[in-house]
Formats: sequence, structure tokens, C-alpha cells
Amino acid sequence: GAVMARGHKDPDGVPVEHLRAIGAGVKPTFFGVARDRIRARSGVIYSLAEFINDALVRTHQALRTAQVAALTTDQVNALGTAQLPSLLTSQVTGLTGTQLAALATDNLQALSTDQIAALSSDQLRAISLRDMQVLTTAQLQVITADDFGKLSSAQVANLNATQIGALSNEQVLALQTDNLRALKASQLQGLNASQIAALSSDQIASMVESQFSGLQSTQIA
Repeated sequence: GAVMARGHKDPDGVPVEHLRAIGAGVKPTFFGVARDRIRARSGVIYSLAEFINDALVRTHQALRTAQVAALTTDQVNALGTAQLPSLLTSQVTGLTGTQLAALATDNLQALSTDQIAALSSDQLRAISLRDMQVLTTAQLQVITADDFGKLSSAQVANLNATQIGALSNEQVLALQTDNLRALKASQLQGLNASQIAALSSDQIASMVESQFSGLQSTQIA
């Protein structure tokens, strides 16, 4: 029979307040009942974890920022590459540093440019060194120059030459001197002439001789 509960329900009859409870770390026995009802009706076999993840996706707009922040790192990662891009930008701003640091590389790459642009400088600084290496050029390009300049030296040092070559002149100019010194000659080879011309005199003065060894004449023409 139908499951009776207060409040609005999603298309599968799951009350929104129960789905919101996931964000607070609550796992009411209701989920097991609802999962079994869907299995009986459709023949689809769900584990309880799969059902909770699917329920989260179907009702992601019902989750408030604070509730997104309350999800465990496993729950966030379990949304996967197909579902994480469906989070609203207002919900992405609720992701904690711990959640972002624990994102699998493919999950981070799956975030849309709008979602990346919505992240604060503190959230961006939480991205792991491993994940910095897999950010797409499109994702990097939507980070504001101000936020890019606040990345740690270790994060910047983990960018590859292709990623660095995709930066805007404004992002390059925003690099702190210690961040610029953290770049290897092989990374600086990714800079184009326009980016190098955008460097300030203070930035150039902060660089060491070994960093210039890999530059080509076309880069400094």
C-alpha cells in the first residue's frame, strides 16, 4: 500500500522531509521501506546506499546549503560524475573544505564551470594537490584572478604546462611571488608571450635563474 507521511513527496512517493534528513546524517528506517516498495513495483534492485544516493539526486533542490555541508565525504562522492553537475551553484557553495579535499578526481572534473566559479577562495584552497592536476583548462579559466592569487604555492606548483598556458593574463598577474617561484622551468614553458608580458617587475624580480632556462625566444619576443 501507499506509504503515508507528512509533507510533499517526490515522484516516487518519498517525503521531502525524509530526504532532507539525509543531509543531517539521519537514516530513518523509512528509506528501507520505500526502497523495498520501489523494488517490488519496478523490479529494480537497490541497495539502501544506492537508494539514498538516488533519492538525493532526485530531490537535490530540496537540500539547503547547510544540509549539503552535513553530507559525509562518501555521500558526496557517491553522487558521481553523472549527478554532481546537477547540484545548484547555491548548494555548491555549501560544500566544506573537507568534502572538496576528498572529491575523487573524476568527480572534480565533472563539476561545471558555473559550479567552479561559485566556489569561494577558501573552498578552492581546499582542493587537493592531486585534484589540481586534473582541473580542466575551462575550469581554471573561470576562477577569478583574485581567487587564483590566493591558491597555495603547492597547489600552483601542481599545475602542468598546459593548464598554466590556459590562464588569463589577469590570473598570471595575480600570482603571488612565492607561488611564481614554486613553478618549475618545465611549467613556465607553458606561458605564452602575452602572459609573460603581463608579469609585473616585482614578479620577474622574484624568479630565480633556473626558471628562465626553459623559456623559448617566442615566449619573450
